[in-house]
Amino acid sequence: MTSNWEAPSQILPHLFLGSYSCTHNKEELIKIGIKYILNLTDSPNLHPNSFIYLQCPVKDSSSEDILPLFEQVFNFIDQASLNSACLIHCHMGVSRSPSFVLVYLIHKKERNLRESYELLIKARKHISPNFGFLQQLMAFEDSLFGNISIYFDQDNSFD
Repeated sequence: MTSNWEAPSQILPHLFLGSYSCTHNKEELIKIGIKYILNLTDSPNLHPNSFIYLQCPVKDSSSEDILPLFEQVFNFIDQASLNSACLIHCHMGVSRSPSFVLVYLIHKKERNLRESYELLIKARKHISPNFGFLQQLMAFEDSLFGNISIYFDQDNSFD
């Protein structure tokens, strides 16, 4: 399975973002320190005896409510950060997993949504969270900081 392996993008020392194909090479994941995997798809966890998984099947739909998952995801990533790293993946690594990376960065209150988005785009060029997810991220930022640092439109362009 190593021939179709895609390396995940490192966002923070303990946080990686990728696609489902990133999970194919168990040895490479172990080599880069990943012990926890957040699977945002309904695809099977490929190495259940080698990693700690949290599977939260999320539809890549603008109407999907991701807010109820935030606290569980924050706890999972924080647990991973104590002694290892976490990979967050969806099918393509473009919409769902970047959305959860962004909300985690905001949650840590080290960066607002604009700064988090800029950090993420430097690490992984092709991200495009769906508009419904972006609206939820803006609302989450507003609830934490009392303002919104970046506004997205339906085409994911921002001001």
